[in-house]
Amino acid sequence: MKKLIAIIISFVMIFEVIPVSLASAENDSAEFERRTKILTTLKIIRETKEKGENVTRAQAIDTAVRSIRKSVPVKNGKCGYTDVLPGHKYIDSLAAAFDTALLSGNNENKIFPDENIKTETLLRLYIHILGYDAYYDWTKKDAYGISADLKLTKDADVTKEYIDFENFVNIAFNALEIPILQVTSIADGNVKVDTDRDVTLLSEYLDIYEDTGFVYANGYTSLRGKSTAEEGFVIIENYKFRAGESLAEDYVGEYVKYYYRENRSAQNEILYVENDDQYDVLEIADEDIDGYDDFTLTYTKSGREKTANISPSADIIYNGKALGAGEYDESLFDVNRGNIKLIKANSNVYGIVKITSYQTFMADSIYSDERQIRLIPEDDAYNSVLLEKDNNSYIKTFENGAQINIESVKAPVVVSSAASLDGKCARIEIFKNTVSDLEVKEVGEDEISVQQYDYDAHEYKNVTYEISKEYQNVIKSKPLDLKNLGKRELWLDNNGRVIYIKSNTDNSDFWAYIASATPDEKSRNNPKVKLFKQTGRFLECPVAERVTVDGKSIKRADFEKSKLYKNGEIIKQIAFVSLNYDGEIRVIDTCLEQTAEREADYSLYKKVGENGREAENTVYKMGGLAYNKNDYQYGIPYFGGGSGTFKNGILMSGDTVIFAIPACGDPEDEDYMLYSRSYFEKDCYYLTEGYSRDDSDYSAQVVVYKYYPEYTGKIENSVLTGKDPSNQRPVLQRPFARTQSLLNGYVENITKAVKNGDDGVNIYITDLSNGITTAYFMENESYISDVDEGDIIRYYLFSGEKLRYTEKLFSTDNMEFDQTPNILAYNSAGTTPTIKSFAITNNGCVLEDSFSTSSTDGFDAMYCLYYGGVVDYNAQYAYIKTKYALDNGNDDIYTAEVMSRTSNVFKYDKKSKKLEKCSFDDIKTYKVWGAEYSKIAVVSNYRWVSAIIVFN
Repeated sequence: MKKLIAIIISFVMIFEVIPVSLASAENDSAEFERRTKILTTLKIIRETKEKGENVTRAQAIDTAVRSIRKSVPVKNGKCGYTDVLPGHKYIDSLAAAFDTALLSGNNENKIFPDENIKTETLLRLYIHILGYDAYYDWTKKDAYGISADLKLTKDADVTKEYIDFENFVNIAFNALEIPILQVTSIADGNVKVDTDRDVTLLSEYLDIYEDTGFVYANGYTSLRGKSTAEEGFVIIENYKFRAGESLAEDYVGEYVKYYYRENRSAQNEILYVENDDQYDVLEIADEDIDGYDDFTLTYTKSGREKTANISPSADIIYNGKALGAGEYDESLFDVNRGNIKLIKANSNVYGIVKITSYQTFMADSIYSDERQIRLIPEDDAYNSVLLEKDNNSYIKTFENGAQINIESVKAPVVVSSAASLDGKCARIEIFKNTVSDLEVKEVGEDEISVQQYDYDAHEYKNVTYEISKEYQNVIKSKPLDLKNLGKRELWLDNNGRVIYIKSNTDNSDFWAYIASATPDEKSRNNPKVKLFKQTGRFLECPVAERVTVDGKSIKRADFEKSKLYKNGEIIKQIAFVSLNYDGEIRVIDTCLEQTAEREADYSLYKKVGENGREAENTVYKMGGLAYNKNDYQYGIPYFGGGSGTFKNGILMSGDTVIFAIPACGDPEDEDYMLYSRSYFEKDCYYLTEGYSRDDSDYSAQVVVYKYYPEYTGKIENSVLTGKDPSNQRPVLQRPFARTQSLLNGYVENITKAVKNGDDGVNIYITDLSNGITTAYFMENESYISDVDEGDIIRYYLFSGEKLRYTEKLFSTDNMEFDQTPNILAYNSAGTTPTIKSFAITNNGCVLEDSFSTSSTDGFDAMYCLYYGGVVDYNAQYAYIKTKYALDNGNDDIYTAEVMSRTSNVFKYDKKSKKLEKCSFDDIKTYKVWGAEYSKIAVVSNYRWVSAIIVFN
């Protein structure tokens, strides 16, 4: 019988075992790295080693187990080896191997996990998990012969007694392409087996499959009329996949080979992706690009000039963003650092052009928050890279090939940023390669000669470094002073080219806002000036012995007598500052031109002031960026805000720096912020100024002075009036830094408390975004204003944990719903509710201009009687269909889309005064006058719904 089986198996092996081709078979370093990356990405190999390093028995067993099991936990917390191998790093895999009979016995002497595994033992292990060991005649063929039949040892050297890591990778990888043997039946001495080429270790045990295809779209951009995918997804051919950690989103416009895990209860997920080398792809490095003209790219290859013809209708992808026919010119093909990848459309022309062009520089500061990333070259904000975060952006940061969080990067560092034209897609590379202890001797056009200390030889040696193209341009525009070079530090990019020469002192010129000045404790003749730099960082600088203030040279002793001071205090203003080599202020220039207003458009101001104008110091509520579609200009309007067109206001370019300065009170460092041009805090009012050094209409710097609602003054028509803003003082003790997002909460309880000897209260707040109740201590009871238990409030946290501000929105105690087909809403002051006619926007809130009474500042929080009360929802949104009578007497149906996940829905128990998390299924309807309605409180952060509270 066994002989018969062996004959059948031999027949099958000859005619049926056709390995799936997963990779080219070149046994070179690049292929070894590729295979290692695939195996580690698929989590089959857990630990990598050097090529020639031997593999232990435990690691081999671990890899084999991970080839047939999705996870390898210890069964019931113990196995045959846990007692004798406590704490071994591969104990889980050894336990799994014991459970699946890959190992037998229960003592350490039979395992020897840390000994090197023999080559023959490894081959037997893989023959077993592939299913072939029981059906071969081992008297005629040993493990080496069977492995050769299976092509398990393809590209592997198995002549040594012990297997090294390089050959171990090849065997483990080959095992993935061999069809597993499956016995379908054994009857009357006949054995039927199946070696279906699609059934491999990956597909049978790990639900992992391999495929190829063209990547049409990610969550940010798309090609050939395809819609963009959702954030974090890609579309390959006609299938949507979750990108996961695979970086598949980088491959839009390319043919790829990929591995994905099939998930029957959710979206399939890409695990690994690479270019499919069967397609004609031409990749040209930056140094080989010679020029582009009339759809022809000229480049150099092997010392010879060549050309590539590009289709006039080719898809152009520039730094991750697909561009339309009129959205690019030949300048995009001028790549200083990066490459151009061309993909053939047919035999004559290339139909897809992917341009990756990095801007590389020394970043003096990296400013990042939830809205923006600003990469600022050393004191050169004009050339800063501004990236804006939103739901459609795709921004990834890497260091030495590994993905990292931009918030973890500490400047200064060398930064390479390949950013799309709209600043919403970027690949950021971080380099920290430096060379110290050297002295610059000569700087040529493309190389630099230094004396560098050789620690092995204990002497200085002459060394030459190549200068990057970017830094060559910097040196041409600002030649280095060789007399003052001295000891320096070289910063290198990933190719070992000089990208920056760092000095021991910072003598660059920069923009800054003068925050304060402190006299020296020992001598008032040596003041220090605190500057908020355009990099988003503070710098405190002493004054040089002689300093130039607005063109006039004075002694340090007379600094406090200069025009920078008024009534003994330094004037807080924007300035252009230059330091000497000792870090002292040598020049400070406040002679700046305030940018002119645009052509007046009094229709914008028709409700403001007798002549359409308010006083110069009026504080306006800014909605953020405005855009003039006719002139293609961005700017800050003096009145209003939003996205409408404007003719009056401060115009900005993409690199405009916006200094957000606390207007009064006793600000701390965190009160100062940098804004992106499209962001303003929604609860702030601003006095806005724009500055330019060349009297341009476009402001290089903008200062916005922030005022918060707790300041006195009356708000009318979005303008804070009634008092001179420069003389205002806060109702509360000080303005609070908005370092956290706006939060809404429910006050569960307020109790007296003492902390660190200070009297105060503990206020228990349930966060309406997650339902978690937290106790916050407040030293001064007056901070909580008129907030009581049972109130829905708005609040801010300082540094993520300290309660710094509360504001009552409405109370749950007196919520009574009127039986009318209209909206019952509290205004922002929390006064008696009134009935308003309204129009519902697509985010569930009311349009400010649609109220039938006089204009208001909008409703910060509201609870609504939804007449009709029909609730429909999916995993992302809830739709509340409402029906109400319009002024014309007709009943119309409107749908409000409430931007709230089901986790943000709460049920309120009036007896216990407790909130309980629920879902939209708990929203009930009641019949009143023959119609259905629901009692729902919609709590909003101005224009966005924060939570829904159900009153049943």
